[in-house]
Amino acid sequence: MIVVSNTSPLNYLILINAVEVLPKLYQQVFIPEKVLEELADPRSPQAIQAFTKSLPKWLIARTPINIDPALKLHAGEAHAIALAEELKADRLLIDERRGYQAAKARNLNPIGILGVLYEASCKNLINLAASFDRLTKETNFHCDKKIIREVLLRDTARRSARTST
Repeated sequence: MIVVSNTSPLNYLILINAVEVLPKLYQQVFIPEKVLEELADPRSPQAIQAFTKSLPKWLIARTPINIDPALKLHAGEAHAIALAEELKADRLLIDERRGYQAAKARNLNPIGILGVLYEASCKNLINLAASFDRLTKETNFHCDKKIIREVLLRDTARRSARTST
């Protein structure tokens, strides 16, 4: 499976100490060099800066060739979409609404941090409720609380169905 990530999903996974779910879910993840630059920004939290100084082998930085200026997105998002298109990625990890919608319009199969954490829970890699709690309390992540409740309910139903069979 070919997976490309934008900045924010990596950022949040690092901050909640769950970044190691990525190689367990996808084996390797590609990021544009622009995303690496954003993560390494001196204003980034120390944990993120430390992560960028010693990248794991499963995280591969590449520079996309054709960035579409018509996208009118933040540089990291535009580069992630371009790299996903060039690599014919199966998944694009992206949270920002405009970037997510642009990726969907280009048939790139975008998934946000909530979806990644849900997939990790399905593989018993994390406790979803605890991860969502950390995400909402320890980072600047924002989304409608109804969405988080719906994902938690789906996870509970999935776990209940598995134990009842």
